[in-house]
Amino acid sequence: MSAEQWRLPAEAAGRNALRLKTPRWLLIAESVLLLCSLLFLAYKAAMRIRPLGVVRQPPPLKTDPLDVVRGYYRDFPGHYIRVDRESWRYDFARGGGEHTLELRNTATVGYRAIRLRFRYESATGRELGSKEIALVEDLEPGGTIRLRNLFVAGAPREADRVVTVVAGADVRR
Repeated sequence: MSAEQWRLPAEAAGRNALRLKTPRWLLIAESVLLLCSLLFLAYKAAMRIRPLGVVRQPPPLKTDPLDVVRGYYRDFPGHYIRVDRESWRYDFARGGGEHTLELRNTATVGYRAIRLRFRYESATGRELGSKEIALVEDLEPGGTIRLRNLFVAGAPREADRVVTVVAGADVRR
């Protein structure tokens, strides 16, 4: 066999045998698409958010629901001691307010050292002064205390009304 027999058909046909018959605009479009997809993949790789890993949390505390409720009773006695049937008058002879009120305990614990705050207001609602007193009586769970003629020295004479709130109390053990 001679060397010419082993020639490839393209070599035999000459230079024009390897010429592509695809339109130029299609080759440009394919190149642009390939470039865009490579850029998109590079962007996705750069923006990948890696997982944080396992976050270790301490086991939940085992609290007794009764302890939680007792904590509320201790921290917020004003929510559980209600002030009812309150009235007052200014005693000019002694120079203070004489109050009558009823304290009702809605909690399942007893309270001692109850502190009451009397806020004296004018007819327009402006505060004229406030006084705080401590009671020596204990308030049983679900119980009621009726206080009559409770004297508060130094109450403002020009006060038209009084707002009484429970300022604090200790839970009885």
